[in-house]
This record gives sequence, C-alpha cells and structure tokens, in this order.
Amino acid sequence: RSPLIRWQLHRIRDRVQPKDLKLTKASIHKFILHAPKN
Repeated sequence: RSPLIRWQLHRIRDRVQPKDLKLTKASIHKFILHAPKN
C-alpha cells in the first residue's frame, strides 16, 4: 500500500463520526478499488 493512500485513509478516518463508520468503510473500500495502482 502506498504512503499516499495510507495518508488519505487517515485523513478520512479523522473526519469520520462513529455513526458514519459503516458508510465510510464502504467509501474507503470503493476509494481503494478505484485508486490508481502504483
């Protein structure tokens, strides 16, 4: 996993409220799937 993606995941997680966690997990998964491969 590239450092950039990891950094972005941390940014996303920092903004997330617990109630949004499920939605965010799906969004992160989608983000990873569509992220350009290094």
